[in-house]
Amino acid sequence: MVVGPDYTTNVAEAQFDEVEALLKAAFPTDAEARLVRRLRADGDMLGEFQKPWGGRSAAILR
Repeated sequence: MVVGPDYTTNVAEAQFDEVEALLKAAFPTDAEARLVRRLRADGDMLGEFQKPWGGRSAAILR
């Protein structure tokens, strides 16, 4: 049985480590995770959202 994702929400600071782990797992290097970290630090992140699925973040949109 397939269960759909929960509603999309903003990424909270408490979820930054989970987002970083997801990015590192999704890409062959940590370049994307470093870029996201830098965009946050510089205040250049337009929007950052997560789509939880089964209690874990399934997608991050920037």
